[in-house]
Amino acid sequence: MPFHVKDFFADPVVEQMDATEIGAYFLMILYNWREGGVPDDPEQLKKICRLPHGIESVPPVVLGKFVTKGARLYNRKVGRVKSEVRKRIKEKKMAARKSALARWQK
Repeated sequence: MPFHVKDFFADPVVEQMDATEIGAYFLMILYNWREGGVPDDPEQLKKICRLPHGIESVPPVVLGKFVTKGARLYNRKVGRVKSEVRKRIKEKKMAARKSALARWQK
């Protein structure tokens, strides 16, 4: 997963997050990338975010960075970046095939 550090820290919402919130947000982003969404279940979210003792739920500021669809949470930027990556991979595969065909047809 490409991670755009500058974009991440330029976000005014992220700029105001504390360490626990940033950690939860980052872990949810990674889970979203890997699994295609995050379960919208408080108990599962606590485990995914590895919340410290005393924090009973994912902070609202973190949940606000996700949209709910059905029983899952999605981060819009993760969706956009994943689409861009898939597009680039497809383009590179097509270029590689074209190049291979050109070599073998000599």
